[in-house]
Amino acid sequence: MKYFFWLVLSFGFATSVHAQAFEIPDFYSFETPEDYETYEQDVLAGINWLLETPMDEQTAKRQKTNAFVLKWMTGTPKVTLQINPNVLPFMTTSPELLIVFMAGWTKHALEQQAYKEPRSGTLAGLEAVIAFYTKNKAAMGKDKNVEKFIKLQKKGELQAFVEKEVAG
Repeated sequence: MKYFFWLVLSFGFATSVHAQAFEIPDFYSFETPEDYETYEQDVLAGINWLLETPMDEQTAKRQKTNAFVLKWMTGTPKVTLQINPNVLPFMTTSPELLIVFMAGWTKHALEQQAYKEPRSGTLAGLEAVIAFYTKNKAAMGKDKNVEKFIKLQKKGELQAFVEKEVAG
């Protein structure tokens, strides 16, 4: 049991150190489909860093990482994102949460090879928003729209909400 505890603790520390060590690639370029594929692992690392790092820490690096990830997400031919105002009521009040939603969707799409699946992508994006908001609520302040999604998740109704609101 003691061995298991230390193994879990070590894994958590290694993940934390890895996330903090992320660096944006120098001189990246997104001009061809191959360029996007070349940077997939960097995009995933950047997304993980954005989701794990508190929003009020390393703000300059957060802005640069957001720019890198957003540029990749908006140009990649591989992943298709849908922005549905019924599902994203916070998109006008919190640009940070919109980016987190898109990052959560993209992470899910790349890791699960679910490139054009709007329901699973939307669910993954909302789950990323909930997790990020929960960790950063003190810095962000209360958002009643996200609180609604937290309640749906706690009741086990988030997936049903997504299935109702998002076309197949």
